Amino acid sequence: MFGLNNKGFGKFEVLTVLVLIIVVIAFLLYTILGGADAKKFDNMRSDAIQFNKAVYTNLDSYFNQRIVYMEEVVDQRLLDRMKSPFSADNCDYTQSKVVTEGDKTRFTTMKCDSYLIDNDRLTSKDSISIYKVGEWSSKKISGKNVEKKELYNCEENGSMLLEEYVEPEYLVFKTNKLYSLSNYSINDLPEDICKIVKKDFYRTKELVEEKKES
Repeated sequence: MFGLNNKGFGKFEVLTVLVLIIVVIAFLLYTILGGADAKKFDNMRSDAIQFNKAVYTNLDSYFNQRIVYMEEVVDQRLLDRMKSPFSADNCDYTQSKVVTEGDKTRFTTMKCDSYLIDNDRLTSKDSISIYKVGEWSSKKISGKNVEKKELYNCEENGSMLLEEYVEPEYLVFKTNKLYSLSNYSINDLPEDICKIVKKDFYRTKELVEEKKES
C-alpha cells in the first residue's frame, strides 16, 4: 500500500494531481498565447486593408500610381506611421507596397517585423494569408521554403546610397525623392547620379496563418 501524507493522499494520487495541474496550466498558456497571436495577425490584416485604402482613395496623389510604397503614403501624410502589431517598431517601408493593375486590381504587400502579407488582393480580411520570413541574405541557402530575389542598390563615391539592397522600384522612388528626379524605371537613372549594383538575395518564407476562405 502507498503511504499516506498528512492530508490523506497517497504518493500516486499526489503525482496524478500535479500532472493534471501542469496539463491545465499548459493548456491555459497555449490558449492565452495563441489568442494573443491570433489578435496580432488580425490587426496586421486590418492594417494592410487600411494601407491599401489609403493608396486607392488617393491614387492621383502619387507620382507612380502603379507602384506605391508605404513611405510615400506617409510622406504625403495620407497615412500615419504604421506600427508593427508584433513590436514597437514600424512596418517595413522598403517592402510594403500596393501595386495597381488596370482600374481596380490591387495587390498589397506589407512586412511587419518577420511577418509578411505577400502580394495579396485583400478580397476580405479572412482571405489574407500571412507568412513568416527571414532577413534577406546574399549567402545562398537551399530548401523548399526559400525565396530568391534580385535586389538593387546605388553606389555613390565608393559607398552605397542605401543601407540595404532593395527592389528596383523602391530604388527608383528613393532616388527620385533624394535627387528630385522624375523617373519611372531603374534604367532611367542617370549614371552621373550613382552606379546601379545588383545582387541575388535569399530568405526563408513559411506560411503561418493560412487564409480561412478561398
